[in-house]
Formats: sequence, C-alpha cells, structure tokens
Amino acid sequence: MTNCPIEKTQEKSCPVQHSGSNANNQLEYNPSTNDFKFDQSVDPSQQSPLSTVRAVSSIPKADEISTPKHQPNGVDRWVYPSEQQYFNAMKRKGYNPSASDVPVILAIHNIVNEQGWSQIKEWEYLSGNTTPRLVRFCGRPKDLSPKAFMLSLLGYALPFDRHDWIVERNGKQLRYVIDFYKGQKSPGSIGMYLDVRPALDSPAAVVDRLSLFLRRKFWPSSLPQYCVENTLRTSISEVIAKKDKSNS
Repeated sequence: MTNCPIEKTQEKSCPVQHSGSNANNQLEYNPSTNDFKFDQSVDPSQQSPLSTVRAVSSIPKADEISTPKHQPNGVDRWVYPSEQQYFNAMKRKGYNPSASDVPVILAIHNIVNEQGWSQIKEWEYLSGNTTPRLVRFCGRPKDLSPKAFMLSLLGYALPFDRHDWIVERNGKQLRYVIDFYKGQKSPGSIGMYLDVRPALDSPAAVVDRLSLFLRRKFWPSSLPQYCVENTLRTSISEVIAKKDKSNS
C-alpha cells in the first residue's frame, strides 16, 4: 500500500464553511444539511453577473420525503447550487469572493463531491450494493472525526472540512464520514485527499472496514484503484479557459 499523501503541515480552513452558525438569522435554516437556504438574488456588491443554472449531479436521491428543501422536486438526482447561490452563500458566511472566481470554485466543489460519491459507490460495491442512493448529507467542519484526531497526534494536518453522508443500502441507512485534506499538487491540477469511509456506528461498518484492511494487506489486487491510492487530481484547465474566455 502506498503512503498516505496527507501533508504533515497545518492547513488553513476551507473558504466555504458548511455550518450555519454565522449566517443571517432571517434566512431559512435547513437542519438536514446544517446550513441555510440561499436564494438566487443578485448581491449589490457583485462586479459581474453569475449564472442561476444548477447542474444535476450523478448522485441518486433516496426519495422525495427525505429530500432537503434546497433540492428541486421531480429530479431523481442531487442538484448542485448555481453560481449565484454559491456566491451568496460565501457572502452570508463572511467571505468576500470575487464573482469572476466563483465559476472555478463551484466547478471544483462539484467535482470533489462527485469523487466522494464515486468512492462511496466503491465501498458499497465491496458490500454487494450496486445501487446506493444518498439520503442526506451534513457539513460538520468544526467536528473533528476520531481518525482525523488520531492522525493529528502523529503530526498530520487537520482536514479543512468534514461531511457526513447518509447512504441507503438495501432499505437501511448507513453513515459515511468524509474528511477533506489538502494533498500534493501538480501543474494544471488541484491536489486533494478525500478520506472516505463508513462511520463506525454499526456492525456492518466495522465488518466493511475490517474487510478492506485485510484485503489491502493480503489481497490488494482485488481492490478498486481508489483503495490503493486515493488522491484526487482534478484538471481544471478547461474550466479556467472558459473563465478567461468569458473575461476577454
């Protein structure tokens, strides 16, 4: 097994917090995601217009009953925020983003979430579930997971964000923890390490993680590629090119 690519240095926190503690109290709070619901209105400080179109992800929703309020009805997959919604969210949380940077920031956000779901699907595949669906998710950037805490004692950097995703497996719900770390960069790409694993709050999760540990040690050829080296390297050259073209 290759070495963990988490850098042993302290990193700054994520520029987009997922907690609603600093948001405007007049906004509608969505407890299922631990965040506030942001609208599509144009912020007075904007220097350029932003798209209000929302991209549809590849992540299947569990059902309409458990779907958060920020998700449109009648769509069987999760829908990402628009550029305008993302900009408004950052402003509400005390950040001062440039509107021209939002398309790239949002593109990275969406790609990282797709990568996280891809790894959850591979975990589920190892458990015999070929059709997992996401019930809900919750941002928990201030809650350090036990594993991240133990790694920090060994000198590794703390994750800049954490998500808990609730996944449906054959009619039952399982919780996954995703810790987001800054990883090694290469030219024309971003480096990010996603530590995705079932939370140890059920017997099934214990079996899953023990099984993966044993297969890594004694039968690595049977594992999906992400289990061997889970480093996200996403090329954003095309996104940046589109941004530069729109600014020219």
